[in-house]
Amino acid sequence: MIGADVMRARVVDLRRACLLCAAYFLAAQAGGLLSSPNHFATFWPPSGVLVAALLLCDVRRWPLSVAAVLPANLAFDLLHGHSLAVSIG
Repeated sequence: MIGADVMRARVVDLRRACLLCAAYFLAAQAGGLLSSPNHFATFWPPSGVLVAALLLCDVRRWPLSVAAVLPANLAFDLLHGHSLAVSIG
């Protein structure tokens, strides 16, 4: 049985991950607006968002932070016409 404190901590972690995903996506949109048309962005604000999130959280939460930005990055790439193969890597 999971204790109430553990469950509350997981909910807080999930909430932070969702906020990070949204912040990353919004920063990606801003970076897309700042880049020249039909080219990859040379200025990428979401990298700063992720670095800040990693510096502000414990090392054991880094995998969750990285996993939280992957859907945002994939969504941004697909919305802006990049192929799935390019988006995944």
